[in-house]
Amino acid sequence: MDNISIVLDTCTCDQTAINKRNLLSYVNDIEKSVNDDVSNDFNLSLDIDIKVRRVSEKEEMTVRQSNNPDAIKFYLSEEDIREKYSWDYKILTTRLRKRYPNFVVNQIYHKIRKSLEKLEKYCNPRYLDPGNPKSSKKNFYNPNILKEFDKHYKRLTKALPGSRAGA
Repeated sequence: MDNISIVLDTCTCDQTAINKRNLLSYVNDIEKSVNDDVSNDFNLSLDIDIKVRRVSEKEEMTVRQSNNPDAIKFYLSEEDIREKYSWDYKILTTRLRKRYPNFVVNQIYHKIRKSLEKLEKYCNPRYLDPGNPKSSKKNFYNPNILKEFDKHYKRLTKALPGSRAGA
């Protein structure tokens, strides 16, 4: 079986159309080369695999989330979600303690964290019973949440060699 890849994330509209035509042409060629046995239900299948990956802000996203009912639907596996939202409350709090010398777990921290939990790009609640939103849940955080905490806390700076810390 042949494996091919087509990357559409940084293509212009013209390039995307060319890639789609090339893919359709490739599938058409395979279709012609396969024996057309009427007793088989299927002679050709096409698997599409989408990977979620971190990208710099300068890069374009491969897939965008949308509430549009006409948008292409895609599903994330448990592993994809755990990779994107890899921190729980304990890990988040530990990372914040290491990052900010003035960090304290108090009402201010909880207020900031709770406001960020409302944003899907920073927090993914995992429910014990996914079909019941009133069931017990645990929040998992995307490491990019640190950028938002940078706006509220002073970052720990490393001392340069030969200088005295705190001087």
